Amino acid sequence: MTAVTWDFPSLKEGYRTTADLDEPVLLDDPVVVRIAEERGSEASQVLLAWALQRGLAVIPKSVTPEHQQSNLDARNLKLTDDEMSDLASLDRYYRYVDGSFWVL
Repeated sequence: MTAVTWDFPSLKEGYRTTADLDEPVLLDDPVVVRIAEERGSEASQVLLAWALQRGLAVIPKSVTPEHQQSNLDARNLKLTDDEMSDLASLDRYYRYVDGSFWVL
């Protein structure tokens, strides 16, 4: 089993530092936004549902009860095969965490 953790605030434009301005913003990606709008859900729920449907253990971070509930509600969002393929095609070959902090 693979575990994935996202710190969603760091992926939003308003929370980004100058050091990471070139990072892709997953929550603003047009494909993610389109699917969220079509489903009446949040972009974060779409990303969580995609990971969950791939069999990944997802550990989203949130401190507000509203966001925590939204994260839990992502379990009920069932994406179509076409939506899953659209999301899988978003690979930008970018690593948000490169593991360099583990190197001594």
